Amino acid sequence: MINFLYITINKNLQFGNSSNAGHDVTNLNTALSRMSALGAISLTVPGPKMIWHFADLGMDNSIFTCNNGTVNEPGGSDGDCKLDTKPQPQWVENWLGDANRNKIYSDWARLIDLKINEPVFEGDYTISSGTLTPRIDVFDTSIPDTELKNVIILANFGVSTASVNTSFPVIPGVTSWYDLMDETGSTTISSTTTSINLPAGEFRIYGNQASTLNTNDFETNLYLTVHPNPVKNTFSINKNVSDLKVFDLTGKLVKEFKGDYSKGDPFDISNLSRSLYILKITNNSGQQQATKLVKL
Repeated sequence: MINFLYITINKNLQFGNSSNAGHDVTNLNTALSRMSALGAISLTVPGPKMIWHFADLGMDNSIFTCNNGTVNEPGGSDGDCKLDTKPQPQWVENWLGDANRNKIYSDWARLIDLKINEPVFEGDYTISSGTLTPRIDVFDTSIPDTELKNVIILANFGVSTASVNTSFPVIPGVTSWYDLMDETGSTTISSTTTSINLPAGEFRIYGNQASTLNTNDFETNLYLTVHPNPVKNTFSINKNVSDLKVFDLTGKLVKEFKGDYSKGDPFDISNLSRSLYILKITNNSGQQQATKLVKL
């Protein structure tokens, strides 16, 4: 599963379908745009998963990349370099600040949050598929009809828009299905809808009820990450921030940022000495998290 998620984008860049200039899979941004759908059909299936080597940010290096940046495919004279330390462009290129890569991270975080916290994902599932339009039904018949008990995941891995059959199960009292990627629960589709037009590379995940996870739950459950870390001058984090405090190892406040900061905004600590620091962030809802930061 991990190699599939990782290798797919690299193989897409080399061998992807380029027949549609408007959705050329060999184009990096197009390949990145398809990674959310890969996560949707992989991460939601009941059972443990592992994400390897920044696939959640669209790592596009080959698994056979050597530590000097060359690529040795299996059978090469120098070995395949599969276990070599890989280049780490995600730090110096600030991938969380790249909208295309950040979307993968955000979408996968939402999918994982649903998978972990909604009981239906501990149930059963079936997989049916057109050649390029897989469908996954996740369900738990022991859950009441008034709760989230049926989930449908649809994806389109073609290079043009496809008409996808929804075939929503008939559940008493259910007249609408909810788009579970919308944590507000306000995006719905009629239960009588028989098909939808799904753009190339996109996915939909519908439930018979809205998710019980609200926006604050989702934001709180996201891991707090710092990029780059270690840092020389500026860093960014994956959260919206209203207050960020930097403490040294004695607990002394050495720097503070106050204001309306969005995730990916830079924070300059170039004037601080080389050391280990503790970051404490507060969002607009008053929720707090902390993490470590190494200053070079």
